[in-house]
Amino acid sequence: MPKRNIIWILVAGVVALLLWKVPEGAVRRDALYTQFSPLLDVRVQVLKHYVEPVADEQLLKGAIDGMLNHLDPYCAYFSQREYEQFNKQAKGQFYGIGIEVTRLPSEGLLIVSPIEGSPAFHAGLRAGDHITAIDGVKTDHMPLDKGVEMISGSPGTSVRLTVMRPSTEETFDKTITRGLITVRTVRGWARDGDWQWDYLIDPERRIGYVRISRFEGQTAEQFDEVVRDLLARHRTRGLVLD
Repeated sequence: MPKRNIIWILVAGVVALLLWKVPEGAVRRDALYTQFSPLLDVRVQVLKHYVEPVADEQLLKGAIDGMLNHLDPYCAYFSQREYEQFNKQAKGQFYGIGIEVTRLPSEGLLIVSPIEGSPAFHAGLRAGDHITAIDGVKTDHMPLDKGVEMISGSPGTSVRLTVMRPSTEETFDKTITRGLITVRTVRGWARDGDWQWDYLIDPERRIGYVRISRFEGQTAEQFDEVVRDLLARHRTRGLVLD
């Protein structure tokens, strides 16, 4: 039996299981099946009439994305690869060049932000830059997880990015060496002359300031380190936590 038929049999099985789980008094099973059956009908029509072959995995992901897009911007479905990548980043340490990216339809990958202190940060990449190619492979139709996989890699290896900067309409190549990325989520109120965070916002009153940008695996450890340093060096009397 072809793989695509097996996939859609599994989808039908999942729908059937959902129908079986629905309480009798909530929604009639036949009505719910009628609501979801167009998914299979559309799949049949696409395979029959679309000008190019389409993988069932692509159709299934599109259907899931479509459902989630009608909820709110924070709902997302992760493939196994995306979930593993998400868990790596959630720990606060991972290997790569240190950029947060998203997907722009037909335009490639968009850099949301370079991570502070990362190879991408030191290479001069900026938020808003478009990655149009990775090692010579164009990204205009590249799935986000594929792009992330190509950019990531073992420390010491390099990746060549072709970047378009909308603010200047300049296109250039950057070859960046991958490394261990530690996400700094605990920050101060300003930078000092050595580009380090200053956590003492009021030296006279000995008041510290700590801003947590987000919670990840290293956040508690970084926060503890900063507070201990404030107490040891400045004998702080108060702390503003943002």
